[in-house]
Amino acid sequence: MVISAVLAIGINDGLLCRTLKKTVQRPRPHEVLSGVRMIDLAKATPRVMAVALPLRIKTSSIETPATTGRSFPSSHAANCFAMATVCFLFYRRRGWVAFIPAALVAFSRMYVGAHWPLDVLAGSLIGIACALAVVTLLQIAWQKFAPAFAPQLHQRHPDFLRP
Repeated sequence: MVISAVLAIGINDGLLCRTLKKTVQRPRPHEVLSGVRMIDLAKATPRVMAVALPLRIKTSSIETPATTGRSFPSSHAANCFAMATVCFLFYRRRGWVAFIPAALVAFSRMYVGAHWPLDVLAGSLIGIACALAVVTLLQIAWQKFAPAFAPQLHQRHPDFLRP
């Protein structure tokens, strides 16, 4: 499961979302609209200490619109939904619970003014699709190569998703 999650998140973050962000160059809401509330953690070193400090809340004011953007798709949503999908595929009975924090993270990206709703929706769908593809390819690889490289392990665990 860990290998599947790491691969899915790596492909999402390092390849798919980064490439789409550079290609689409959609500006963030606070870069093109005045009056967008932006919420961020206070500055602190180490960064984790910012959790104990009051939040920084600003309202955007646009004099010159942004020319480049990194809004579409939401990498946070893609990564969280990829992880939730992997959890669901490996732990079907209780794995659906992983979609709750993923949905909360996705909503938070809009709440703090960092993404448009379509960015979050696209990121979520990309994350789910990438996780499904990674797990499917790993399942095929397990069925094809494991009998030759690890016959005893494959005999004990013939299905990648059901160890």
